[in-house]
Amino acid sequence: MHQQLDQARVATEAMLRETRTLRPLSLRKLLHVAADEFHAIHPRYLVLQMLIALLPHNALCRVRSLLYRGAGFKIGRGALILGKLTLTAEGPMAAMLTIGWGSRVNSPFYAELNAPIVIGNRVSIGHNVVFITTDHEIGGFAERAGPSKPAGITIEDGAWVGACVTILPGVTIGRGSVVAAGSLVTQSVPPNKLVGGVPARTVKALDA
Repeated sequence: MHQQLDQARVATEAMLRETRTLRPLSLRKLLHVAADEFHAIHPRYLVLQMLIALLPHNALCRVRSLLYRGAGFKIGRGALILGKLTLTAEGPMAAMLTIGWGSRVNSPFYAELNAPIVIGNRVSIGHNVVFITTDHEIGGFAERAGPSKPAGITIEDGAWVGACVTILPGVTIGRGSVVAAGSLVTQSVPPNKLVGGVPARTVKALDA
């Protein structure tokens, strides 16, 4: 009987010690999870998107551009934004996107702003275009998506990016080039070229 009581007491003390050890760990874990869930929330951008949602698609484009400019994004004179832009970023967002003067951006449009995206002057962007600025190193077998590798995207002056195009990190679309609809651009495109396909390859040279 005494032996059983001693064993029960020892087990109870062990449980109490584990409980005292787990409490701070659980709190730290909760704070870590909360920080991970909320760190990519940008309050000014959320308010902006609520205002933008009130505007009809393909109308009041200059008002939409003005609102994005007011939120800190660098939007050039005469640039037209035809619908809501879906933007995400791990850090500060507004400084990562530049749209030059006279450019036209259709919607839906998604841009990941973990590295700068620069859209030049008189550029046309079609519907359902995706700009991705983060790649990953290949990790071990337990988790193949290793550390992230952000790299910016540049669309030079006068270029035209067709509908449903995806552009991957580090790509530059040269001045006056055209990316055909539905293309996946994995490498930079020289100036004045028509490219298309998955992955995109040069189709022909264009007049300079």
